[in-house]
Amino acid sequence: MKKYLELLAILLMGISMVATPLNPAHGQDRPDPKVWKDCEAVNQTYDSSTYYLYLKAPLSENRDLARVEISNKQLDMSSVLVDCERLDMKTWKSMKNDYISAIKSANLELRKIVARNNLLPIVKLTCIKNGKIAKIESINPKCPQGYKELYRQ
Repeated sequence: MKKYLELLAILLMGISMVATPLNPAHGQDRPDPKVWKDCEAVNQTYDSSTYYLYLKAPLSENRDLARVEISNKQLDMSSVLVDCERLDMKTWKSMKNDYISAIKSANLELRKIVARNNLLPIVKLTCIKNGKIAKIESINPKCPQGYKELYRQ
């Protein structure tokens, strides 16, 4: 009987050792809060507005060219951004600077592709000087010298 209880205790200890890492509440399965917060802050610097700008553009040959170029260079969100929940402190420290520079270069490349394919929105600017009104339409409009901005559309 004593041997039976000892074997049962060893068996239960073995099962508990195997089952513990599978428990989702186990401490090693949770992301490091410092790493997660820092990584998410870096992920927020990805220019998702430019990425969605090209997606929201009306169907055209330029939009298709931009889509092909963005997919060839792998600049979409899923290929640029890292899953912050899977990083530990050591890995994050070793890759942080390279990751920041990769996001910056992806943002720059995205802006170039969108501008080259004329997918940027046209902004309408109304300026005024001594009762004279000037209306300017451009991607990045500026009032002429001496005029003051009245409103943007």
